[in-house]
Formats: sequence, C-alpha cells, structure tokens
Amino acid sequence: MTNCVLTRTCNQRRTQGGPISTSRDADRRTTRDCMQILGDTDWSLIDRAVVSGSASSSAMESISRRYWPVVYGYARACGCDVHEAGDITQGFLCDEVLTGRLLEHADPERGRFRNLLRTTVRNYVVDLRRKRSGRGNRPAELDARGGEQIAPADRTNLAPADVFDSQWAAALIRRVLQDVRRHYVQQCQEAHWEVFVGRVVRPMLFEDAATPYERLVEQFDLTDASQASNMMVTVKRKFARAMRAEVAQTVSDPAEVDDELRELMAILQRGVLQ
Repeated sequence: MTNCVLTRTCNQRRTQGGPISTSRDADRRTTRDCMQILGDTDWSLIDRAVVSGSASSSAMESISRRYWPVVYGYARACGCDVHEAGDITQGFLCDEVLTGRLLEHADPERGRFRNLLRTTVRNYVVDLRRKRSGRGNRPAELDARGGEQIAPADRTNLAPADVFDSQWAAALIRRVLQDVRRHYVQQCQEAHWEVFVGRVVRPMLFEDAATPYERLVEQFDLTDASQASNMMVTVKRKFARAMRAEVAQTVSDPAEVDDELRELMAILQRGVLQ
C-alpha cells in the first residue's frame, strides 16, 4: 500500500469509522514495496510516527511497507479472504500502530518487538471478528492450534502465529540481503555479491544447489576457486554483521539478539520463507 493510500484511509477512519476496503493490486504493491530497505528501528519508527496523534508521511510509508505483509499474512492464515484481510491490515495499521496504541501494550523494558506485534495483531483480529459475530455475522470457527479462525480453503500445516513469524523472518532477511547487495554495488564489487548469491543465498532460501566455484570463476573472470571462496567469505561476514545489527533494532536488550537470531534461523531451516 502506498503512503498516500494509507494516509487517506487513516483520515477516513478517523472521521467515518469502520474498515476501508483494499484492492488486490494494492496488496501486490505492498508485498513488492516491503523489499525496500528501511533505516529505522522498529521501536523508534513508531515512536517518531506518533506526533500529536498523527504520523509523518515518511514514517507512515515506512510503517506500511514494513508491517503490511506480516499483518496481512496473519489475517489470511486466520481464514480471512483477500478483501477482509486487507481491511483488517489497514485497520490495524491505522487504529493500533499510527495512533500509538501499540506502544501502550509494551512493558517498560519493551522486549522483542516481534512478540509484541504478534500478540497485538492476534488480539485485534479476535476482537474484530467477535464484534462482527455479535452483529449477526457467521461466528468464527476456532482452530485448536491457536484459537484463531481457519477457513477450510486456507488450512495449512502452519498456525497463524507461525505464518506471522515466517513473514517477519522473510521481510527481515530480505531487508538485510538488499542492504548488503546495495553496499557491494556501490563499491563496484557486484561479483562479490553474485558469488555470495550463488554459494549462500540460493541454497539458504530456495534449497538450490550451490553454484560450483569453477562456474563462478569462469563467469566472473576470477583467478581461481580460492579467490571466489575468499569473496564469498567476505560477503558472508558482512551479511552476518548486518543481520545482527538488524535484529538488534527489534529488541530492547542486547542480550536477546543471539536468541532472536537463533529463532529466525530455525524458521528459515523449517523452509517456511519460500
């Protein structure tokens, strides 16, 4: 969703109330836009966005790109159709995030932003669907895995909370990858990045076989496999540092960084990012 659409939607909700419908094209734009790099931390982004009850345009755009796929994926996993999930996502961003209510749920230490956001989204969906059921709509079907509604067509092996975590991990890892890629492009070292992609990224994200060093040497006119290996190690270290820095932005206690990294890697190893 573009910044102007989210701004207009939030303004409409403030004056009219109720969910505003969204289009499939807007959903697709948001999924693509979330690949862009955002420089703010999760805590500071929302802190800065809420100023006298309103959000700055740049912060609203960043919030939309950063959180839309995560909230939308959760709503879909709860059994919402495309339009209902879009309504819920818009409503959550306007009613909970941009009003500052989300931060009201945080404890003084704040902890992991991922956990806070997941819990708040779950409560928002449950409350909204309970209200709708009270107005005569079909009661929600409760799923034994987590209490959320799961429509028959949307049943998978993943509970909504797992879908949320997978979307979160995917967005975070992609942001880091794009940040690292941008660094090497700016340094005119695209070959470093491509070697890393062939040896690490594709095997990690898509379970592809690692590109043989011999092919990389030929493709990028390198001296030998040793040079290609050194290039891969260089970028891999850069990626590891960038991952730690990105994860550190989502926790309040530096001691939690390693635990959060391990959890994200476990999500990745379960193959739920594809």
